[in-house]
Amino acid sequence: AAQVGMLKVICVLLGAPLVGERTRAMRADLVAYLVASGVVHRLQDLFSLFDRKELLQAGPSDRALPPVVAASIRLLQMLAEASAGLKQACPSSPSRATAMPPPPSGRAAAATPVTPAVGAGAGSSESSYTLSSAMRETSLAGLPSLLTAILLSAEQEQRAPVLSCIASADAMLPANFMSIATEVVCGMNSFARYDLTTAQEAMGAPDLKVEMYHILSFLLSYCSHHWDAKKGTAADVAPVQALMEAVLLLTGYFCLLQPAHQDVMRWGTSPTILQKLCSVPFEYFCDPTHMPVLFPTIIAATFSNEQNKEVIQCEMSLEMVHSFLADQMLEADEGGAEEGAAPGVALDPKFSLRERFPPALLSDAEDFFAA
Repeated sequence: AAQVGMLKVICVLLGAPLVGERTRAMRADLVAYLVASGVVHRLQDLFSLFDRKELLQAGPSDRALPPVVAASIRLLQMLAEASAGLKQACPSSPSRATAMPPPPSGRAAAATPVTPAVGAGAGSSESSYTLSSAMRETSLAGLPSLLTAILLSAEQEQRAPVLSCIASADAMLPANFMSIATEVVCGMNSFARYDLTTAQEAMGAPDLKVEMYHILSFLLSYCSHHWDAKKGTAADVAPVQALMEAVLLLTGYFCLLQPAHQDVMRWGTSPTILQKLCSVPFEYFCDPTHMPVLFPTIIAATFSNEQNKEVIQCEMSLEMVHSFLADQMLEADEGGAEEGAAPGVALDPKFSLRERFPPALLSDAEDFFAA
């Protein structure tokens, strides 16, 4: 309980509004200290404790990841968001917020913290060790591997692939799987918004690329299953929607301008990930509040990839994608209040097309989907 409380306090400090240069400098020092002290490596070690054997020791009714796991994932998310905020506040020095001397390589960093000098974030000379360095060294702090371990434990217990029967696999998953999965995916999204290049490099490593395939494929099926189960009932669909939209964001970040990652969308037997993107709940194809969440992901997963385009064309009308792009470009030219949003509806900025796809390539994308 004390650990969870401490983690929550740090998250509050990282998420407080930046007011003035002094506040920004203090935030930069806090981020720098956390990164340099090896917190990312320590959290990776924590997540690695919850492997298949650990999860299988508890009975189905007791199987739930402890609160410290969710709080730790939240800390990583807040670190990424705070770093991104500092970069925006001081664009001329994008790495200063987290730049500190590197700790020893590997997990030894967790045992041998580096103590930063006071004021390092505010004005000391930059060095090479940043949040990006730590996330690269730890394969995104072990977040994808945490989800993989959970899915493998369910697979081992039901003695069948988790995708063979989502309902059966669901019964074998931790009771708080949906909330944990949402925290993991949101944490990865936050880091991708801060440093997309490093995030894509990490997710594209040979071992993590396979993990990403299984994670995205399962979560899309899992969300669709729960959405259909809750539809027409009094059950709250908000938690399912939050996970679905986080997964759609992550899929877009994974694929954006990465042909090798786009090819992963066609891996495996039918339905592939690309086909599952075209089979998400109907609201994402017709509801103006949901379409801006899905369509940028389809664009990122398909742009400049003729094979993916052929798959999409078999599953849905390319005219829908082309019309979406044309509407977005027209709204941007006319200076619309909120790009992609339905009239009277505010769109979360992270779902904006121009935050998820290079504006300079929008005309090329429109031509690609018009052909």
